[in-house]
Amino acid sequence: METFTFTASAIAGLVFAEAFKEIGKNIGKAIYDFVGFAAYVVVTKVTSFIRKAEGMRYQYA
Repeated sequence: METFTFTASAIAGLVFAEAFKEIGKNIGKAIYDFVGFAAYVVVTKVTSFIRKAEGMRYQYA
C-alpha cells in the first residue's frame, strides 16, 4: 500500500509540475506579446508625431 501511495504521489507531482510549466509559458507569452504591442504603439505614435512636426516645419519655413 505504501508503494502505491508513493507512486500516486509521484504521478500527481509530475502532472502538477507540467500544468504549472504550461501556465508559466502562457503567462510569459502573454507578457511578451503585450510588451511587443506596447512598443509598436509607442513607435507608431512617435513616428507619426515626428512626421507631423517635420511637415509643419517646412510649411512655415
